[in-house]
Amino acid sequence: MIDYKVLKQLVVEAFEANPYKPVREVIPDVEKLAAFHGIFPTNEECVQHNFDYKNYRKKRLSSLDRQNVNHIIWQLIRERLIVIRDEQLN
Repeated sequence: MIDYKVLKQLVVEAFEANPYKPVREVIPDVEKLAAFHGIFPTNEECVQHNFDYKNYRKKRLSSLDRQNVNHIIWQLIRERLIVIRDEQLN
């Protein structure tokens, strides 16, 4: 599992790159940023912490990471750091 604070930084970075980004595109962008920054856990780290390496090997977020990204997005909305303006965009 990727650290929550790290995921939050990646979500913010994704929105900073494109403030009008549709919410549905955030997870793929977070995956790309995590790969770019070399954040995905290694197989050894997953074994140590008893995490499944299957998704990380493919440079994909785990289901728990995806849940955390969605939680972060809602948290940013509640804090009014991001605003949903048009349903077609989000």
